[in-house]
Amino acid sequence: IIKEEIVNRADEALYLAKQLGRNRTCLSSDSEKQHDDQLISTELSSHPKALSIIYALAATVDAKDSYTYGHSRKVSEYAIAIAEIMGLPNKTIDSIRSAGLLHDIGKIGIPDHVLNKNTSLNIYENQLIRKHPKIGSEILIHVIDLVNCIPAILHHHERYDGTGYPSGLAGDKIPIEARILSVADAYDAMISPRPYRRQLSSEEAIEELKACSGTQFDPIIVDVFIEIIQKNNDNFIAYNKDDYMYQPEGQEGLG
Repeated sequence: IIKEEIVNRADEALYLAKQLGRNRTCLSSDSEKQHDDQLISTELSSHPKALSIIYALAATVDAKDSYTYGHSRKVSEYAIAIAEIMGLPNKTIDSIRSAGLLHDIGKIGIPDHVLNKNTSLNIYENQLIRKHPKIGSEILIHVIDLVNCIPAILHHHERYDGTGYPSGLAGDKIPIEARILSVADAYDAMISPRPYRRQLSSEEAIEELKACSGTQFDPIIVDVFIEIIQKNNDNFIAYNKDDYMYQPEGQEGLG
């Protein structure tokens, strides 16, 4: 599906979301924000097109700008591969699949001029960007088929050493789905062109993952992901989970 088609497909979803109140990104008080979020969540979850609306909004986030187009799909593919190699349950893998596609959906609540800025963000703009995991979780909280995605989406910017956001979780206190998304998200961001920095090669991105292993990222997940990338030369068409050495604790195979 080309970018223009995705944008066209999302027009109806954006219109409906705005009718439900999501056309405001700045609210006058916490109580007003709480009321607005409850109204959006309740009405959106009761709408017969709820899931298609959510996914169309996520596609719109990607399609807003050529620098992010396709990012969510790639993050989802990387995250699924990691989860399969780690032998996670099918239910968890399904959750990771959706969370990868939707991890940046909260950016629909961030002004375009902040998302598309081609220089460093100031303190206020950084604070706005840091709200997108919480906004995303609030959008999905009453969409029953997507509730399982919320921990991954809410916490995918936590750091393994506890210095991330929004909750400052550390180590295995961070949901496994979020730790996986964090690695997948960072890798794709590094190898993709951005207006404010040069695009890294896969080899350079791998070195950066290694450098941040144990501080920003879960070291086990980093090791698994690097093995996947190096074996496939970043070609996931050739990906086969049975080719990997990682053995989940307490399991003899990868099934």
